[in-house]
Amino acid sequence: MAVVRVVSTLAAPGGAAVIFAGPAPAEELSGMYDQYVQGSRQFTVLGAEQWPDPDPDTDTDTHWYWTLAPCGDGCTAVTSQTGGWTHEMRLIDGRWQFNRPNPTGATCDGVRQPSTFEYSFDPVTLTGTLRDASICRGLRAYSEAPVKHSTTTTAVRYR
Repeated sequence: MAVVRVVSTLAAPGGAAVIFAGPAPAEELSGMYDQYVQGSRQFTVLGAEQWPDPDPDTDTDTHWYWTLAPCGDGCTAVTSQTGGWTHEMRLIDGRWQFNRPNPTGATCDGVRQPSTFEYSFDPVTLTGTLRDASICRGLRAYSEAPVKHSTTTTAVRYR
């Protein structure tokens, strides 16, 4: 019985340390990444039915190449090699997130219009979503597609 008491006495402080330890910090993202947007996206109008996005460029899988660099605590600078833009993303509620305006990101009834790309992904699995939000027919509309990030050594130069 004495052995059991010694073991439980020694185990209790270790158990408490595990219980009170905070979550592990997310690893800093740095380097070149391939953002793979999977499959066709359809716009959904909130309060209405779905209709297909008539832009043929959104009907296939897409690869966007990013260079990531830390820019402070919970901050990573994203430079798109294929899109020619730079933006900061933040670690919010345990996910990397940022919103980026796109002046011609949506197509509604065949007409290009402004939208906001809303990125969100898990820092460990590097999977998440890309939502393209806009207004169509007077209602908030969006398309959402799953994304997966992976490291790459491919340098892409866009003209």
